[in-house]
Amino acid sequence: MTNELYGIIDIEEKKISSNFIQTIEAILKDQGTIKRDREFFKEIYGLGCEEKTKKEIADREGLSYERIRQIQNKLEFRIRRYLRQNPNQADLLFDWTFSRR
Repeated sequence: MTNELYGIIDIEEKKISSNFIQTIEAILKDQGTIKRDREFFKEIYGLGCEEKTKKEIADREGLSYERIRQIQNKLEFRIRRYLRQNPNQADLLFDWTFSRR
């Protein structure tokens, strides 16, 4: 299942903008997230890598599905908080982050 991110994915090529991926990484790093959590997040959404399910990540890492879900929610919250504080970044990410509340 590919997550359709309005205006971010080339529908024909199914490629995510590298600018979008770099922006997400920068926001999450700025928000104090650890690298492992950022990697999980990128895998869940297929950001620059093969998309994986939360169950696949949990099984590989020896964590529960629930823990991976919590990490995903925490990082989504941090992205939304960052965008509220930095509205100049919102144009690139608005459709994706705010539709996932």
